[in-house]
Amino acid sequence: MEAKRRGKILGVTVAERAPIVSHLLFVDDTLVFGEAKEAQIGEIRRILTSCERASGQAINFQKSSMVVGG
Repeated sequence: MEAKRRGKILGVTVAERAPIVSHLLFVDDTLVFGEAKEAQIGEIRRILTSCERASGQAINFQKSSMVVGG
């Protein structure tokens, strides 16, 4: 993911020696991981909007959710 390479999204790690994960892609689901900071949330929104335009497929916000942990 270009945003991760540019440092726009930091991703998360689940253990000390585990790799940093910025996204997971499944058949029809996408999970994006980052910090709950305005800049990263804005970058995720930019990416999703860009994907909508490129694919012609709109995000179904009724089936979407955002989870913020501490």
